[in-house]
Parts: sequence; C-alpha cells; structure tokens
Amino acid sequence: MTTSTPSAADTREPKFIPNYLALGFLFQLLTVIGVTLIWCWFLLRNIDLVLISLAQILGLLLLAVFLFALLGWPGILLIVLYATRSES
Repeated sequence: MTTSTPSAADTREPKFIPNYLALGFLFQLLTVIGVTLIWCWFLLRNIDLVLISLAQILGLLLLAVFLFALLGWPGILLIVLYATRSES
C-alpha cells in the first residue's frame, strides 16, 4: 500500500463558496426587523385606528376558534366552499 503525497496543486487555498443558508437567514432577519419597525411606526402614528382594527381581528379570531371547536375542519371547509361558490 503506497501513500501519495499531495501535489502543489492540492495545497492552494480552497475557492470561496458562499453560504446561501446563512445569507438567506440574514436576509430573512433583516426583512423581519424592517417590517417590525415599519409596523411599530404605523402603530404609534395611528393608535386609535389600530385599536379598532385589533378589536376586529380579535373578534374574528375568537369567532374562528369557536367555529373550529364546534364544527372542526370539515365544517369550516364547507362554510368556506359555500361562501365562495359561484352563482350560475
């Protein structure tokens, strides 16, 4: 069994390969921070409108939870299909 010594070509620096997973995570993190800052600015500028909207969203969320607890997925799907049916 013979061992080979590395040639001069094998000792050069490896080529830089970008880490796309890290770049994607960084881009996603910057996007989330940017959207959060814009949302906070909007909240501070329009607090009365936001409180009304949050109350409506909370009401819709409670309604959705109640309907899901009462009907389950098949019932919710039937309601959505019935509400989005086309008139022909």
